[in-house]
Amino acid sequence: MICDDIIGTKRLGLPKEWFTSWINSFKSDGKVDIKKLDEFLLEKASSDNNVLSIKIMANQIIHINNIYSLNPVNGRNKSESLDSFYEAFKDATFAWVTRKDKVAQAVSRLMARKTGVYHHIVEDKKELSTGNHFISNGQRVESDEYRYEEIAQEIKRIEREEAIIEKFLNKYSIGHTKIIYEEAVNSRSYIQDVGRNLNQFDIPLSPRKIKKIGGQKSLDWIARYNQDTKGKH
Repeated sequence: MICDDIIGTKRLGLPKEWFTSWINSFKSDGKVDIKKLDEFLLEKASSDNNVLSIKIMANQIIHINNIYSLNPVNGRNKSESLDSFYEAFKDATFAWVTRKDKVAQAVSRLMARKTGVYHHIVEDKKELSTGNHFISNGQRVESDEYRYEEIAQEIKRIEREEAIIEKFLNKYSIGHTKIIYEEAVNSRSYIQDVGRNLNQFDIPLSPRKIKKIGGQKSLDWIARYNQDTKGKH
């Protein structure tokens, strides 16, 4: 939804998970042509005013770091540090999207994986591709498979991912726009904050094509998990 908002401005780049196919290729044969990668990103991720934006998931950071570690310019081998990721993006403007309600986030992720539906589009289309996820404008048939431990493990995964982001931002003292998902659902004022950091002002907003998805089953899982957690303490 937030990437859709940014794309809709036509002035803040075209953020999608552009690195996904390159990461998969790197995992397969350990090789990436950095020049071709950079050319690909410039072509695919830029709006007409030459602002380039990329959506990067926390669990992709180490893989992107390893890809750029092979770049002969910096002459490094694969490393557990994030120095190569930093060198590749040190001149970038960062925005971090996070959620306050980790239980709701975990349930949303699990439900999406179980159903294969990640977003709800507003347009009169049956489906729309955004990055590597499938979107539907129909009703998502939500799973009945509530498992407390499954949600608990997903929350831990989310916490580990956020720790990676925080470590990176703190280690390199990177200023950033922090976007709270729950606030962004109801207000798109964050768009102007992102724009100002890119010296782009009075950013126009387009009607949202994607809206928050989640049915009664998801709400039931959240309530049940919170209740079960209380019972375990």
